[in-house]
Amino acid sequence: IGLLGLSAAFQLLALVPNGMFVGLHRNIIPVGSVLLVRMFSLLTLWVVLQQGGGLMALSVALACCGALVVPLSYLFAWRWADKLLSRLKAVDWTRFRQLFNYCASLAVWNIAMIFVNGVDMIVVGHFDFSKVAAYSLAVTAITVLVGVLQAILNPLVAIGSASYASAEKVRNLPKILFLSSFGCALFLICFIVFFYFFGEKLLGFWVKPTYISDVYSFLNVLLIAHAVRNLMMPFSVLLIAIAEHKKAFIPAVMEGAFNLGFSL
Repeated sequence: IGLLGLSAAFQLLALVPNGMFVGLHRNIIPVGSVLLVRMFSLLTLWVVLQQGGGLMALSVALACCGALVVPLSYLFAWRWADKLLSRLKAVDWTRFRQLFNYCASLAVWNIAMIFVNGVDMIVVGHFDFSKVAAYSLAVTAITVLVGVLQAILNPLVAIGSASYASAEKVRNLPKILFLSSFGCALFLICFIVFFYFFGEKLLGFWVKPTYISDVYSFLNVLLIAHAVRNLMMPFSVLLIAIAEHKKAFIPAVMEGAFNLGFSL
């Protein structure tokens, strides 16, 4: 936990150069750096396992490989965003305060989401430890679904902010919201239908037969719940894009509090 935690904290430094490339509409660069690190991590973990390494060796390997994303991101920034880096001298305390206020309210969102997507595992472990393995597998599947959806919708941040900054394009925001919401709903409906037809069979390729029944039961509930709550993801992403996410401050806190309360 200590090794992986330090590595995760260090990897946060990569958010700065990656954020610049997102703003420049060059998403392929941060995606490429993360993909390279993930592929290298898989190869390293395979080598460690082949050599008979235990959990500690795996943790060291994963922590070290994950940390590589930071120097790689800054190398890409120096190579392809040097003109933008040279203009950072124009940043003054006024803009710094604006950035801090923007990020502070966004941090509350993220903390609230921990109570939606993170604390449930602790609750399950406390009340029914025998089901932790099956529940964690179900949560992993949900994490993949939500991660794919976020990857699809994240470009809306750059698109929405660019539209909001232009007097001519600002009228396109309602249309962008409608189309992205329609696409999000269609994606989630298709995924749910696919799961109910083929989900149980596909689980057999991933988990042991003894876990299939429990994992499938958990997914039947979690999939519908997360599909409903993520219908609003395009709206929240566009709120971030136009710096109006403070207006959703209270709903985010309420969602986290209600989720933790009802789970308990």
